[in-house]
Amino acid sequence: MSTQAIADDNDLDKSKALMISEIHTAYAVNDEGVDVITLTIKGINFLDEKGEVPSISVGHNRLDYTVDSFNDNELVLTATLEDGDYLIMVSSDNKFKDEKTAFYDLTIGAVGPQGSAGADGTNGADGDMGAKGDTGATGAKGDTGAAGATGSAGTDGTNGTDGVSGKVALAGLMCGEDQYLQGFDVNGDLVCVNNSAGATVFQVGITGPSGGTVFRVSHDGLTGVEVNLNAQGVMTWNDANDTATAYAGWRLPTLEELDLIDQIEQFPKFDVVGEAAIFWSSELGAGDYYYMIWYRVLSGVKHGRGDMDYLFNSVFVSDF
Repeated sequence: MSTQAIADDNDLDKSKALMISEIHTAYAVNDEGVDVITLTIKGINFLDEKGEVPSISVGHNRLDYTVDSFNDNELVLTATLEDGDYLIMVSSDNKFKDEKTAFYDLTIGAVGPQGSAGADGTNGADGDMGAKGDTGATGAKGDTGAAGATGSAGTDGTNGTDGVSGKVALAGLMCGEDQYLQGFDVNGDLVCVNNSAGATVFQVGITGPSGGTVFRVSHDGLTGVEVNLNAQGVMTWNDANDTATAYAGWRLPTLEELDLIDQIEQFPKFDVVGEAAIFWSSELGAGDYYYMIWYRVLSGVKHGRGDMDYLFNSVFVSDF
């Protein structure tokens, strides 16, 4: 038998919130000679107001399992599981949301040794030049040093050849207001390129052309992707996709785009464990009935698979 715990019972909030404190695992062979595993899930507030068994999801799919016993503080179920990592979800309202739902990352089987470090990736492209910083405060005047002895006059040196005029390397001084720096020519001169007539130059964090917040822009600032910062509420994948595409030019984001959105300072950070912080992506998972999902836990951001009929959050993005 093995045990994985996230909190002692004494540390749990004695409120109406559903919480999982630990999961015990035990292996056995059933009457048909099949290897099975017994999961004993401990916590609080598992039952609904009618005292019925809660909804349970193992590994983002509808796995066959049998509930052997249940009460408000313990669920015992038998299932056939291979070694691996599983997201256990328990909900007392059958909708997997809010304070009536708890999540638990469960590892079954031995954890392998840490793999060797991968090769360094290629360097990314240089970012746009940042704005000039404020001038620092003038430092205090130092003490005057003692006068040194007068040295003997040296002989005049020969005149050197005139050097090539230097170039100011600040795009803000050399390029016009409606231009951006493309690079340098063979003579070391700046190459400035005009933006399209009347075009708006976008930056990350400002309002996009469709009213969302820009979180990705091209080098010249003329194209990019914006996000609607308002979460659309929980819904199935089909409802989320239909709602997004009902607005011209809007769609569900990819997993990479959700990672970028989460890094923008202006974007409200998603909820941590204890709330249903799961968002739909546009990417299809393994099998035609699963789509990739994005969610945040205490250790960071994770990607997983979600049944299309589950109710998860969504935000919409638009390319410009």
